[in-house]
Amino acid sequence: MNETTITVEVHALQPRWIEHERPKYRIYIDNDLITERTWIWDQDTYIEEKLQVEVAEGINHSVRLELIKYNPMHLAQFGLQNFKIDGWPKPDHGGHRSELSFMLG
Repeated sequence: MNETTITVEVHALQPRWIEHERPKYRIYIDNDLITERTWIWDQDTYIEEKLQVEVAEGINHSVRLELIKYNPMHLAQFGLQNFKIDGWPKPDHGGHRSELSFMLG
């Protein structure tokens, strides 16, 4: 197992009034919950998450974003972007995604 720093940006994709919906998001590495936050900012803000984890080399791992809405009718959407492992950019295949994969070593 290697201690690894994963950096990824969480972007609010919509709606413009997202700070009033106050959704939460969770970030998982594989099946482990790493962080949960309540979104209190507007759509033009993004959060850079810097996550310290221990992961094994030579196997595929995932970073997954889960959205939690207080009201199922709310329009909130989030996406991950600018993915880095130990400071090195990794392909995120363009756009905003809710899950990204990586392998060490």
